[in-house]
Amino acid sequence: MKGIKFDFTNMFYPNIEKGIKYEEINEYKEKIEKIISEILEEEPGFLKLLKNTKYLDKILDIQEWIQSFENFVVLGIGVQR
Repeated sequence: MKGIKFDFTNMFYPNIEKGIKYEEINEYKEKIEKIISEILEEEPGFLKLLKNTKYLDKILDIQEWIQSFENFVVLGIGVQR
């Protein structure tokens, strides 16, 4: 496995009609910082997973299999604010 690569291509206009324009990115800075602060204050469930080795042990058991893939997608479902 070579590392993690984030591909945000399909977040941006014109790739999707209502996508973010590159010029608009800085307009979201304050909103994003506020959301991150709220997440860290609330300590949502996904952060609690880091403290629970039960799940980590299961992942480590299949680590070699996971690393055999060239690409994979992680989907998450969250609360809309």
